[in-house]
This record gives sequence, C-alpha cells and structure tokens, in this order.
Amino acid sequence: MERQPYVTFYEEHGVNLVSREYQDLSRFFEARTYLFLSLGVVPSLLQGKEILEFGPGAGHNSVFTDSLNPARYVLVDGGGEILQACSDRLTSSGGTNVKREFNHCLFDQYQTG
Repeated sequence: MERQPYVTFYEEHGVNLVSREYQDLSRFFEARTYLFLSLGVVPSLLQGKEILEFGPGAGHNSVFTDSLNPARYVLVDGGGEILQACSDRLTSSGGTNVKREFNHCLFDQYQTG
C-alpha cells in the first residue's frame, strides 16, 4: 500500500492524536443528530441500512452512527492502529445488532466484496 502523507502523520503521532470526551452522551448524540439533519440525512432512516464510512479515525463520532442500528456498518481507514481503536470503541460501546466490518486500506483502494 502506497503511504499517503496524512496516513503517515497519524501513524507517527498515534491513535491519541484525536480524542473526544463524552461528558454528556445525550448532548453529543443531539449535536450529531442536528449535523445529520443539516446534511439532509434523517438519522432514523439509517436503521437497518448499510453504511460505508471512510476515515472513521478512532471512532469517536462513529459511536453515534452505530447507535442508529444499521444492518451493516463498513468502516475503512488507512491507519491500522487507528482502525483498531475504532473497532475497540464500537465493540465496547456500540449497538449489539450491528454487523461491523473494519477494512485497513486507503479509501481509493477499497473494493466492495
């Protein structure tokens, strides 16, 4: 895999480069709901759907998307350590009915299977 500067940067600085503390998870989810709505995406319509996310990082924001109970949630990131942190986060705090797939590759090299 050809290394891209942004991937190298994250690998050099580690998974803790970006973090988010959830002081109040309901306020965080409310803010994410407003973001989705402002983008024209009604969060409740994602239940049971397939979602593909590129660059989830350590999964801080992915917790919200995971909570919407998609049938399948595919996460693609070029940083292996960061993707593992995302997997750990969603496994420990995500929904129980979500089929998750974590793919370590650059977004332009991702192939559906």
